[in-house]
Amino acid sequence: MARLLLVTASAALLLTVPASAERGSSSAFLGLARPSALALVDANRDGKTDVVSANVRSSVSYFSGAGDGRLDRFAMTPLKGSHPDLASADFNGDRVPDYAVANYEGSVGVFLGNASGVEPMTNYPSGQATIGAVTGDFNRDGKVDIAGMSSKRADVTVLLGNGDGTFQAPARYRIGGEPWEMASADLNSDGNLDILATTGLPDELHVLFGTSTGSFVGPRVFTVGDLPTGIATGDFNGDGLLDVALTSFGENFVTVLLGDGAGGFRSSLNYRAIDSPDSIVAADLTGDGKLDLAAATFLLGARVAVLQGRGDGTFGPPGVFPLAGPVLDLETADLNGDAKLDLVGANPFLGHVSVLLGQGGGVFARPAKYAAGPPVCLVDLLVRKTLKQAKRLLKSGRCRLGRVGSVYSSRVRRGRIVKQRPAPGSELPLNSRVTLTISRGPKR
Repeated sequence: MARLLLVTASAALLLTVPASAERGSSSAFLGLARPSALALVDANRDGKTDVVSANVRSSVSYFSGAGDGRLDRFAMTPLKGSHPDLASADFNGDRVPDYAVANYEGSVGVFLGNASGVEPMTNYPSGQATIGAVTGDFNRDGKVDIAGMSSKRADVTVLLGNGDGTFQAPARYRIGGEPWEMASADLNSDGNLDILATTGLPDELHVLFGTSTGSFVGPRVFTVGDLPTGIATGDFNGDGLLDVALTSFGENFVTVLLGDGAGGFRSSLNYRAIDSPDSIVAADLTGDGKLDLAAATFLLGARVAVLQGRGDGTFGPPGVFPLAGPVLDLETADLNGDAKLDLVGANPFLGHVSVLLGQGGGVFARPAKYAAGPPVCLVDLLVRKTLKQAKRLLKSGRCRLGRVGSVYSSRVRRGRIVKQRPAPGSELPLNSRVTLTISRGPKR
């Protein structure tokens, strides 16, 4: 799950996504789709794993899995708000995946899946700057519940499910700190799901302990590494107790906390991974029956580090593989049916989803990229460039040259661009024109 890179979003209504929609279909121009969180599910119930991405700018993207590792169809659903996180489960018992998105504007949005796409979204208030969403049966009634996390209020909003796709009035529980990412798991072995959250300033792991009624107590606070971000859980040493792995964005390592079964940890080990690791997953990536860890970095020149588990709570040195850009969320599933887990990453900067097919033994192929939305014109900084340089940048940004004017200027050299319209960083429909004004030098 992921929760940063927030972009101001314009309002739009949720539209039905047809399962047969072709790549690039969209009802309105939404700018570059910036995937921030992923759900790997069989959305259209064809027996193949599909990819759904929440985009920080007003949309959710759906990729239909071909069953051979490729994502062969694409559609976008406009949403109202900005959505840094996504969780999927069956909220109404129809065996079709449903979705909950964290809405930065202050809600958890729920939309139900059906045979042809999704139903209109229902928003449940969860506090300004909602950045996280997880699901689970918190009150053990057999119905799926949702928890959303607000970074501004430093609390968690719990929505108990009614089993029909609707949810009860929200209950709020204080976390403290500056929440970053969340997960749900049974840390104290009482049969009730707990909520774990990494926080910054101070750098801690906060745990709210669940009860059988769906309420929570705590938090209990654990000091961890510098800038803890991602959370993964699992039994890393085979003792039947839940363990936790965290990424330390500020110290370039992965921290493994071995659980004591009572809501605490009996030991902590740090493993050097990659520069600034962020998202992390725990799964058997080598096929040896032992849980491994994969941690991705949210930096240019991005890579993913795979730490092979030994089954005793320790991990070997990382195998490092290239990504197709900075990844804000990393997930795993078998996309091509070869019984080897693959990795899928959300890249908000470049607007695509990356797929790394597993080769076995913890080795992964080079990434394939799939755009999360139709191509757009991305306007670069052109001021002080020559016209030749500007044309090259416009072409690489999928823009076209518009009108070219000239003015006298004592600040910009003759032949260099003085002004451009629209401004750098603008996102426009594909092949939009950009107007330039070139300096004629100082007036004599």
